[in-house]
Amino acid sequence: MAAIDCHFASNKDILSTKTYACEVLSFSSVQTHELDVIWNNAFRRIFNCFWRESVKPLQYFCSSLPLTWLMDERRLVFYRKAMVHSNIVIRTLMSVSGVYVDYIGLCHKYQIPNPYCSVSYIKHAIWRDFVKCVDCKPSYSQLI
Repeated sequence: MAAIDCHFASNKDILSTKTYACEVLSFSSVQTHELDVIWNNAFRRIFNCFWRESVKPLQYFCSSLPLTWLMDERRLVFYRKAMVHSNIVIRTLMSVSGVYVDYIGLCHKYQIPNPYCSVSYIKHAIWRDFVKCVDCKPSYSQLI
């Protein structure tokens, strides 16, 4: 188990460097899908899973978000910090540009009612949305 933890920890370090500044970049849906596939294949390789199986239960039990949710979380946290920043220029840029519209759209997507909520609330809302998508119940054929 320690080998898996070590490998997984280094994988998270690699992920953080590969997704550096993803909160300010806009990816097409094709690019986002390709990044998701790479992240999912890393889980399949680490846990020696079949390629056709969903890795969402593995990600759930590893307390790791899929890349799409992770990128949205980073964008929401970035936008929220920009909105409450002490520098008036940063706050003004946040409200003038189309970024605010994107921020409100993401808040709506993850059912975040208050755009000024805490970072921990944002992370919890995204985790809650991911948990709704995970089917961790074993099927009847898996129980036999």
